[in-house]
Amino acid sequence: ISPSNPNLKAGYTQQWTLAVERQVWGAGLRLAYVGSESINLHWSGNINLPPPSTISFDTSGCSTPGPQPSPTCRQNYYGFNSVTYQDNGGLSSYNALKFEFTRPMAKGLYLHGGHIWNTQIDEIGQGINSWDSATNPYDRRYSRAVPNGLPRQRAVVDWLYELPVGRGKHFLSSPSNSRLANGVIQGVLGGWSTSAFLAFYGATPYTVTYSGTDPAGMGLFSGRPDRIGSGVLANPTHQQGFDYNAFTIP
Repeated sequence: ISPSNPNLKAGYTQQWTLAVERQVWGAGLRLAYVGSESINLHWSGNINLPPPSTISFDTSGCSTPGPQPSPTCRQNYYGFNSVTYQDNGGLSSYNALKFEFTRPMAKGLYLHGGHIWNTQIDEIGQGINSWDSATNPYDRRYSRAVPNGLPRQRAVVDWLYELPVGRGKHFLSSPSNSRLANGVIQGVLGGWSTSAFLAFYGATPYTVTYSGTDPAGMGLFSGRPDRIGSGVLANPTHQQGFDYNAFTIP
């Protein structure tokens, strides 16, 4: 079942920006701090799971509705496998420092680029509608982390360049004696331009997980592993960035 808070409300986001801009040698430069905070977001969790503890339990005898079937049954709602509760309270914050430059079109060249350093801290981005929401539905901060797939740094450069060939350009701009020849030259060689967009991204964080087994007997076949080592490799590669042996199924 999926009950929800009867006073469930829509979350909201606050944003702010502080920027300094200056023109240098015909190019516009901009340095800006950008921040935002999302408050009271929706989140969900299976509140029929036993709270984290070292007390043993057994869910096999919890399928009968009514009073507690046995002392080892520590589910909150007997007779239900999952009770996914929808509530408010989730938080997400974003902070970024951006540098940007723009060179307006001059002598046939337009140039633009920038660099961004950013970070996002999310309580529900890793958990809502996923296995992590069931890991500890009684504490949102358990899932507080940097979201997967968000690079800390990004750099972009793009440009447009009009080739200096043809009417009004540096090369072959003068009309020829033949009107036909002039039309062919301008039509074939004139009016060309080239453009490009380059993007560079830093490494992206991710969450180590396991799957395919239910070590606690709660019907959860995926989750976070135990960390038994530092995970640091002396010589990491693109194929293996951390020590796999530093993690094990609980």
